Amino acid sequence: MRFLLIVWLFTFGLPMYAQNVNDLIAQLNKAKDDESKIMLSKQIGLLYQKQQGYSKAIEYYQKAFELEKSNKKPLHQQGETQKDIALAYLLMQDYPKATEGYKKVLEIEKAAKDTEEIKETLEGLATISTESKDYKAAIDYYKELVVYYKNDLPSLANTYNNIGYNYKKLGDTPKALDNFDQSIKINQQIASKSKGNTNVRAVALMNIGSTFTNEGDFKGAKKYYEDALVIRKSQNNKVEEAKINNFLAVNEFLANRNENALAYIDDAISEAERELNGTNKSRAQEVLMSSYQIKANVYQQQQDLKQYQKNYQKYLDLQKAYQEEQNRQRQELIEKQLEIEKKEGEIKADIAEKDKQALELTQTRLEKEKAQQEAKLRESEIQRLRNQQELQNQRIKNAAIEKQRAEQQLELIRQKSESEKQQQQVAFLEKDKELEKQKRTAERQEEQRKREVLEKEKQLSDLKANEESQKRFFATLGLGILAIFLAGVGYLLIQNRKKNKLLAAKNSTIEEQNGELQTQAEELRQQQEEIMAQRDAIGQKNEALGEQNEKIEKSINAAKTIQTSILPYKEQMDRLLGEHFVIFKPRDVVSGDFYWLNEVDNKVIVAVVDCTGHGVPGAFMSLIGNTMLEKIVLYNKITEPSIILEKLHEEVKTVLRKQATGMGWI
Repeated sequence: MRFLLIVWLFTFGLPMYAQNVNDLIAQLNKAKDDESKIMLSKQIGLLYQKQQGYSKAIEYYQKAFELEKSNKKPLHQQGETQKDIALAYLLMQDYPKATEGYKKVLEIEKAAKDTEEIKETLEGLATISTESKDYKAAIDYYKELVVYYKNDLPSLANTYNNIGYNYKKLGDTPKALDNFDQSIKINQQIASKSKGNTNVRAVALMNIGSTFTNEGDFKGAKKYYEDALVIRKSQNNKVEEAKINNFLAVNEFLANRNENALAYIDDAISEAERELNGTNKSRAQEVLMSSYQIKANVYQQQQDLKQYQKNYQKYLDLQKAYQEEQNRQRQELIEKQLEIEKKEGEIKADIAEKDKQALELTQTRLEKEKAQQEAKLRESEIQRLRNQQELQNQRIKNAAIEKQRAEQQLELIRQKSESEKQQQQVAFLEKDKELEKQKRTAERQEEQRKREVLEKEKQLSDLKANEESQKRFFATLGLGILAIFLAGVGYLLIQNRKKNKLLAAKNSTIEEQNGELQTQAEELRQQQEEIMAQRDAIGQKNEALGEQNEKIEKSINAAKTIQTSILPYKEQMDRLLGEHFVIFKPRDVVSGDFYWLNEVDNKVIVAVVDCTGHGVPGAFMSLIGNTMLEKIVLYNKITEPSIILEKLHEEVKTVLRKQATGMGWI
């Protein structure tokens, strides 16, 4: 896509100013007018971006943008500066801020009605959304591009293909197939008028085949793969033929037709190995790695351990070289960032020292001139110079105080950040302790309530037993001496009624106490439910964080497999260089830096390429850079370094004028 090629342009194609950062910072400090400050801030930002000092680049671009905004510069100028800021965030792989930046750019470009820039920015937003797995947003941006590309059929076909790819990632198979089919129809329409874009058509066929494979329609998938294979054979594109054979192998493997799968894999390996010494070496290595991985999986299913280990080891060897390169690049980028910070500090200190020396020279010259003046004016001139010196000393002192204040503020911010982090940890621990304490309290209260209820029930039982005993006693006694103690029996009956009333009052009191205890128990149960709900919410948040971390790791590991094949293989380097060694330690899992080696007309061409960016954007840059070098050196037979660089620059400008529509998302 054109957007990705612009990122590559910052790595390979932009001519740099002859001035260095020291001179530019010195000029910026002395600049009086805003126009000069804007120009110098942009130049400093560009140099820092070239050195991968993205944070510093953003700082100076932001200064330029604020000046442009306050001076009400033309919208297209503000848009270009905002685009520089967004690009720096993209190269840092800060996708949320990059997206926010490009949205601001899009607003400015729409206000300026700059159609070409709008299309470029929409492509960028769609690309970032797809890379960050926001497929719905990517679909919206591509749908907006459909309107702009209505008269550009090749770009329109590629856009429909990309919409289909994003629907496929969302699992919406019908819409994915509709858009892939639309892409194929447009290419057929182009083909009826001219040659047409067979690359886009082949990619769309592959996407449809992949969708059918995912749906389990292996027969339907095979038909589309075979149609794509016919196109690639007509182009004599062996690497793409090998890639399609890999897809066919996976399709057969999933359909439990392992012998057919192995036949397709062998074809893919044969075609890819023939291209290892050709112009498509890096892509051939990538396809070859996929072939060995698929072949190992087939033998694993067949329980052929020996063949599985043999093919899987080949796959691991390719991965190992890539991982070593990523580790080196990661370490190199860290060192480069530290060096940039250190260098800017030294630059500012050097500028201050030069200013001080200039001031001292001026002071000496003034003192010599004063000595030649009349005695009457000498005292006044000396006093004036003393005042100036005191003022300068005061300024230096104030500057030192400001510097110390800034350092103190930074230290306070750091301490505050650490304190907040510790407070959060303590808060979580206190919350857990409080929850546990409340749970224990609730359990104790529940046990206490149960004991009280049991005790009340026991008292009630004792009272009732007492009453029954007394009733039996007096009844027996009454029957024995009924005739003699009739009057006494009457008296006892009266006493018994009084006791019954007293017992009923006690029963009522006990029932009221039981009601209060039940109310308290209900309140304790509700409190316990709230505590458990809070604990469940905390657990869910922890699970969500774990899932997000796992998704990020899977995304990085998936990106790792894309880049493993662009470096020269060992046998080629041994043949062309003889005794040699390579120190290659990538910083991140994926990156854009690579080295390139080939032989043309008995000349060995070696290139060590430092791409702008790291991670996924850097990986795209390395693939594009490798393709450009192969085209210029191997196809055009150019071996002079200066001409290679010039052609490389021209190729970038050509690609930016003619937007690439070939590969889509396959």
